[in-house]
Amino acid sequence: MKIVFRIEVQRDEANRIIGFTASGHTNYSAKGQDIVCAAISALTQTAILGLDKVAGINPTVEVDSGYLRCSLPSVLEPVKKMAAGVVLDTMIVGIEQIATQYSQHVRIINHNNPNNMVANNNMFQEEPITEKVKLTRIVDI
Repeated sequence: MKIVFRIEVQRDEANRIIGFTASGHTNYSAKGQDIVCAAISALTQTAILGLDKVAGINPTVEVDSGYLRCSLPSVLEPVKKMAAGVVLDTMIVGIEQIATQYSQHVRIINHNNPNNMVANNNMFQEEPITEKVKLTRIVDI
């Protein structure tokens, strides 16, 4: 089966997440019943809410059908950079777990941006994910 959902993570020269783009559809199940899509949507939207409501950061967000892009402001206070890192790294850990369990439906691509600026995707260099967090199971709450 073709991987149809991609999350592209943009990072600065210090490997901090400065934005992400989620695009496509997982096609795991019918619309409204797709647990993979619902899980990723919940994680990405909660991360955006966390940036805004918890970290006090106003990210640039673009939303369309099957598309979500979030970019951090280019200038942030050090404490807000740290808060953004915690929120966005946590989102990625969750999405990595989903991608591990549903690898035919989800792909994560990390981009390193040496200029510390959000740019179009063809300027990024792809780098592999080197660390994986292993969970024995995910528990419903």
